[in-house]
Amino acid sequence: MRQVILVYGPPLAGKSTWVRQHARPGDMVIDFDALAVEAGSPRTHDHERRFRTAASSRRMELERHVERMKHGRAFVIRTLGDPAERDAAADRLGAELHLCDPGGAVCIERAHAAGRPPEVDEVIVRWYAQHWGARALSRRARGGRISRVHDHPGLS
Repeated sequence: MRQVILVYGPPLAGKSTWVRQHARPGDMVIDFDALAVEAGSPRTHDHERRFRTAASSRRMELERHVERMKHGRAFVIRTLGDPAERDAAADRLGAELHLCDPGGAVCIERAHAAGRPPEVDEVIVRWYAQHWGARALSRRARGGRISRVHDHPGLS
């Protein structure tokens, strides 16, 4: 059996936490921040360019593997605020969608509590503008293929 779950949402929505809570031994997890750390980044977020570049290359390689995967389960963690980009990624991966969305105010509160740089606030606001803007009701959203996570205390 093959199952691919594209977990998406704004920064600090709890995507990685949700995957840690649901992944089983043997599941593949593609998480940009974890890949940057594997590449040598000393930080868990807000990586230097060289680590972002390495993580992006590795993520593309792993996603190509998932595209060809015949059996097994994979979680792909992405931000993907643009509905067209999200749908294209889901189609390419053959993935079901899982939205983590605790709300913009919660994400910004988490960013401040975690000491993230001010630019993260802008990324969060931009994600909500893209995702819940005029194009937010993509064919997948209208078709009910998105499961949604509401705010869960402690998610980061």
